[in-house]
Amino acid sequence: MNKKKLIIIISIILICGILVIGYIFKDKLFGSKEKKLSNAWWETYYVYLKDIKDNNKYKEAGLPSDLKQAKVNFISVGDIKDPVMTITYDKDKKEYTNIYYINNDKVDAIVYNEPTSIELLYNIEKDTYNYYSNTVSDSDNYYKNVSDQIKNKINNDSSKAIVVEEYRINSNDKEEVTDSNGNSISLTKFEKTFIKLDTPDNSFEFSKLVAEEELKKLVDKSTKRYEDIAKTIKANKENVERLKSELKEKEDRIKNIKEESTKKEEIQASDNSNTKEVTSNNSNNTEVSGIKLGSYTINYGKYVGEAASSGITLVLNKDGSCTYDGNSCTYSIGTHDFAQDESTRGSIKDCLIINAEYTTYLYAYSSTSIGDGDINSFNYNG
Repeated sequence: MNKKKLIIIISIILICGILVIGYIFKDKLFGSKEKKLSNAWWETYYVYLKDIKDNNKYKEAGLPSDLKQAKVNFISVGDIKDPVMTITYDKDKKEYTNIYYINNDKVDAIVYNEPTSIELLYNIEKDTYNYYSNTVSDSDNYYKNVSDQIKNKINNDSSKAIVVEEYRINSNDKEEVTDSNGNSISLTKFEKTFIKLDTPDNSFEFSKLVAEEELKKLVDKSTKRYEDIAKTIKANKENVERLKSELKEKEDRIKNIKEESTKKEEIQASDNSNTKEVTSNNSNNTEVSGIKLGSYTINYGKYVGEAASSGITLVLNKDGSCTYDGNSCTYSIGTHDFAQDESTRGSIKDCLIINAEYTTYLYAYSSTSIGDGDINSFNYNG
């Protein structure tokens, strides 16, 4: 083997060795791009939390300067690239939550000045799943799409701003009916708009007292428990479908009860339009009401038959219903020609029209006696 060939062989061996060593140590020499992509987000949040704690930057982060303890959580928000961090804390005995997101490798915040929680909700009308901020103000709850809020903050350009999906729901805004058995059924505006999903808890406690290494472990542990929103939605699918079915049943039930109530009111109004009521006060200021027939006002209640009507009772109720000879029926007010012979033709009087098996017409002899001017007569019996 001549010298020239030996040099070539040695050169090839050296180049191969350099390539192998470079591959083995490339992560340490140049940094692993894959590792950076997979870990960058939680490292960014870790550094941010550490800076808050070490340099007392609570106020700059939208947190109380005297913060004693808070709960940190990571959530997967729709089409926002990196996971979003939430920090929940108590102030004045109320719960507040801020949103933190990564923008150009830095953490930015959306801070709420009123009690707020972050909830994963299914929008029934739109058939979509999203995280919403739920801000409470007096008796109103304001639900805003978290993804929309973050996008507008990142754009930082009013000309590119999107309309944030938002809902205002008053706690007293509900539909309530009572069925024929006296059972109350209600449906709130929230129930008609959203279904709240169960979400995994990967949160950890954050405070001024937590040590650096402990904080790093907590963030790392929470990161491993972090769950993509698609997985959370899949886990809730069956429950959402069940609740949608229950909602439909309740809506149908309320609709039927309202329709039945409307029909009953229409019938009542129709009956009442045929009943002339007169109300006055007696010497004891006791209310007296009845049915105006000609110049007399007869009472509601029981009437006992006399003569040919002996053994027959008539009970008049205020709602236009009555019982005649043991049978339930209705009555109305009208006029009728009570002439019994040629000489009395034209004797038209205000009368009760009893709509039983056979129609019976009765007019008032006095305030306590009614009859047909012939064989049927009834006296008031209380």
